[in-house]
Amino acid sequence: MKSYKRLSPLPVSQQDLAIYLGVSVTLLSMTKTGRHGTRQLKPAASLKMTKLLNAHLSPGKANLHSPSLTKMKEESRDQYSQLAKSMLDEAADLDSQAKRLKGQLDKMMKTVAEAEHWMSTVDQLLASLPGGKESVKDRQWLECQKVITLERLDKNGIPAQLNLETQIETKKAKARFYRAAQKKLMRSMQKEVKGVKVETRQRAIGQ
Repeated sequence: MKSYKRLSPLPVSQQDLAIYLGVSVTLLSMTKTGRHGTRQLKPAASLKMTKLLNAHLSPGKANLHSPSLTKMKEESRDQYSQLAKSMLDEAADLDSQAKRLKGQLDKMMKTVAEAEHWMSTVDQLLASLPGGKESVKDRQWLECQKVITLERLDKNGIPAQLNLETQIETKKAKARFYRAAQKKLMRSMQKEVKGVKVETRQRAIGQ
């Protein structure tokens, strides 16, 4: 009968391990912590624990291949391929959105330039108007144009442009991330495919 103080390498809960060994969680806890040394595992449970630990911690474990993992990798290949494609599609969509926003930004900047030029014209005409009654309607019209132009400048000014630039750069950054992630995923897929081929060949040689 043995006391097992180092069970942490096993990636299972105490409850699951106790079920496997056919003992209580309390007894397993006592054995694990080393308390109450007389309360050790019975021979049958001790043997199961020894086999479990030896199988999990064997020195050559890194060179062994799990049929279950191989099967899982083979089955997940299509899923990875679809994910890789969706990443590229998402990146392309983000680039398209960024391009569309860039077009809006260019149009906004052009609108500002035209509005500033028009504002200069309006101010110039207002300054040249005579003070008589005959210029009242012209002055009103020019003042109205001044208000409209100021609203246009406010709508398309620096804050609005910065907001668009932020959206553009954010979408570009996301697109770069998806492309980098897709490349990383493809490299992992290629590595796994190579590993599966090696495992299959090794199994065939073993048979």
